Amino acid sequence: MTTITDIRNDLINVFNKLRDGTMEAKDAVEINNTAGKIIASAKVQLAYAALKGERPDIPFLASSPVLEANASEPARIHDTPSKEPLAIDRPWHGKNGK
Repeated sequence: MTTITDIRNDLINVFNKLRDGTMEAKDAVEINNTAGKIIASAKVQLAYAALKGERPDIPFLASSPVLEANASEPARIHDTPSKEPLAIDRPWHGKNGK
């Protein structure tokens, strides 16, 4: 199953491919558009559950970060820090190096 962490990692890969010129911008636009719709649908599901006072079980939101849950509190996410720099920490040079 694909999780939010999988999608985030895929989008970072898309960003890297755009930067190094190995992906066409039109393909990246379609991937980003689809990812946005997937994320938006999860946001709608969360908003609906909040209005009803429920805590939904959305497997898509379960991912590699450790989820801590207490029946009286909302779940908290703790990301495991990575030693690798994020792709967004490096300068953007675009396909033509500009």
